[in-house]
Amino acid sequence: MEELISIIVPVYNSESYIGGCIESVLNQTYPYFEVILADDGSKDKSRDLCESFCRKDERVRLLNLEHRGVSAARNRAMEAARGEYLFFLDSDDVIHPQLLEALLGLLRRDHAAIATETRFYAGGGAFRKPTEWRQEEDCTGESMYLDCDAAIDYRNFGSPETTLYVIGGKLISRNALGQVRFNEKLTHGEDTLFLYELIAAGGDVSVLKRDWYYYRIHEGGITSVFSVPTCKSRHRVNRYIRNREIKSGRRENALRWEGVILNALMKWYEIGRRERDTGLAAYAKRLGNAEVRSGLFSDMAVKKRVNFYITMYGFRLHQIISAGYRAAPFARRIWSKVWTAVPFIYQAAFICQVFLSGKKRSGE
Repeated sequence: MEELISIIVPVYNSESYIGGCIESVLNQTYPYFEVILADDGSKDKSRDLCESFCRKDERVRLLNLEHRGVSAARNRAMEAARGEYLFFLDSDDVIHPQLLEALLGLLRRDHAAIATETRFYAGGGAFRKPTEWRQEEDCTGESMYLDCDAAIDYRNFGSPETTLYVIGGKLISRNALGQVRFNEKLTHGEDTLFLYELIAAGGDVSVLKRDWYYYRIHEGGITSVFSVPTCKSRHRVNRYIRNREIKSGRRENALRWEGVILNALMKWYEIGRRERDTGLAAYAKRLGNAEVRSGLFSDMAVKKRVNFYITMYGFRLHQIISAGYRAAPFARRIWSKVWTAVPFIYQAAFICQVFLSGKKRSGE
């Protein structure tokens, strides 16, 4: 008897996209699946559309839920799932007709916990079939296997080739899940944390080298994407993973996650200053002060620390440098050569000067 795949689709106000999403599932070459549509209290016509698909195909089921967020919807769907494997799909994305067949083939062949693929990014709300969207006789031909140690390394975990930082497009063996669930207190980064914990518990990964998951890029406003609550959620995830890597003795990997944290803080601070969001800027500055005092910060590369100091404590200089990058592409090379040529002692003196001047200016 063929193994059943439970396809989990959280739905919230997705009436413009949910039809295409479900159709792409119903067109799969591997037919032994159930679709669990977890409607998270939609206010539009999403629920009506989901019900129409339930009437058309008995493999489609609908869970009518109160609005508690995407993590709660996924957790509820996982409880209701009957399959030996769980596949996660976002309601505004679509998948290649052979994707389930290919990912299941990889899991069977490699005896892995997770199977994933590369992504095709469709911007502007419209999908364009890439030239390679065609059915293949051997759909598992090009792939890569990562044991848990390799998968948890940030160079693989954060790579566009593996997309292990997002849950969409992941086929996961139910036996590998254990007690891992989505953190319902998080608003952003919950899928990154879910996959990290799964891999940290020993999960290995098979990667299909095909752009067979079609991810829709939406035009979102800066205010909603980079609000203080969303940044708090992301920062909580990044710090948790970094600290876990330290405790696990993977210091080099922890340093890479420290770099992720620093890059995020610089970006949030810059956006806060540019958009006159004093709350976001103050939040990023407060976290930045804490990172400077942390043990890992002193182990970061000199250029990374210089860039961080300039952005966080000498923002006017950062603006000048950024303007130079935009005005003249060769400015980046010149800046790099300057910092290579200047003796380290002068670099250190400059850093201290910028840092101290930033400390004195509470408005910076």
